[in-house]
Amino acid sequence: MEKVKEGVKSAERAERAFKAKSRRTQNGMTKWKNIIIVFAMMLPGLVYLLINNYMPLIGLSLAFKEPDMSLTNIFNSPWCGFENFEILFQSSDIWLYIRNTVLYNVAFILINLIVPVTMAILFTFVRGKIKNVYQTIILLPYLMSWVIVSYVTFALFSGENGMLNAIITNAGGERINFYGKDAIGMWPFVFIFFNTWKSTGFNFLFYYSSLLSISPSLFDAAKLDGANFWQQVRYITIPGLKTTMVTMLIMGLAGIFRSDYGLFYLLSQNSGQLYEVSQTIDTYIYNSLKGAGDLVTSSAAGILQSLIGLILVVSANLVIKKVDPDSSLF
Repeated sequence: MEKVKEGVKSAERAERAFKAKSRRTQNGMTKWKNIIIVFAMMLPGLVYLLINNYMPLIGLSLAFKEPDMSLTNIFNSPWCGFENFEILFQSSDIWLYIRNTVLYNVAFILINLIVPVTMAILFTFVRGKIKNVYQTIILLPYLMSWVIVSYVTFALFSGENGMLNAIITNAGGERINFYGKDAIGMWPFVFIFFNTWKSTGFNFLFYYSSLLSISPSLFDAAKLDGANFWQQVRYITIPGLKTTMVTMLIMGLAGIFRSDYGLFYLLSQNSGQLYEVSQTIDTYIYNSLKGAGDLVTSSAAGILQSLIGLILVVSANLVIKKVDPDSSLF
């Protein structure tokens, strides 16, 4: 009888061990299945990142070479040190393009700190289903291509069939060449307006999500203490958004020597008469490649952009780390 009981217990133990092994095998298969699914979803983005962001890094070596087009492989060209950087800064207009790039980005950083934060605060007062409609309207410009936006601006500013010129001529005035010297002073405001219009929705999502993470009990306690709306914003909302604002500031500084090619090239129709206010480092690189095929100077300008962006990010983070360690990125 005891042997039978021991045999039953052994069988039960074996069954439990088998079931545990089956569960481990099943969990392992499920884990690998999930990994494969996630990797398959990531694969298109990884391929794009490799082709668009990492493969071009090979061309950075051209910034330190004197190209010999007679060679079968341009990368076998002789090294020339920093001569291409000297040529870049000897250009009569490079400082103008640097000034445009930096000043536009400073304006973009300041406006993109103020406008999205204001919209996120005001959005907390919206109630009901209309909230989803407003969110879609706010984000829609960000999803639009600069090609579409450039067609809209051309429909407004065209010298022949533009809406603004139609209004001016119907009122008895003379046509204005908005893509020429006559209207060059308005284009900085046009660039700033359309950049704000297009990027506000994306930045708004960051600030609004951070705003939702602030405990409502803080606002309730402030109301009980008699704090008005502006006091709540000053002492609760802004401190709650501080980390996000610092992060966005550092990201903005990282790209202070870069510009949106679509904004400055497409909106201005690459008009040579507007280069004084529309040409930035990125459009200069594109025009150099398209016009003269200047690979080495363009590569030098690209390295300069990345290097200055890295220096600014590290410097800004060090300053922020000393002032407020909790808000620093690293």
